[in-house]
Amino acid sequence: MSAISAVDIALWDIAGKRAGMPQYELLGGAYRKEILLYANYWFIQGDGSAESYRQQALAMKAMGFTACKFDPFAHTSYLYGSHLSTNLSLSEQQKRLACSD
Repeated sequence: MSAISAVDIALWDIAGKRAGMPQYELLGGAYRKEILLYANYWFIQGDGSAESYRQQALAMKAMGFTACKFDPFAHTSYLYGSHLSTNLSLSEQQKRLACSD
């Protein structure tokens, strides 16, 4: 699917260059003038404590972000941090925390 997407984008790029217009105009024109962005992977520093997450989120807010995507168990899918589980799974304590109210 990635290869198909790359070819699709390249074809739109060629068509836009031949027509002398940007791709978004080929696709019907601009829909928005601004796009809100959210901070992603902002939470990978620190020690994983609530206070560490709070400080990192405040830093993202100071940078102008109005939303943050957050995955407190991302280390089970992505390799970062010093508290990695060797089998990339949640500990029993983390499972209970994830399922708690």
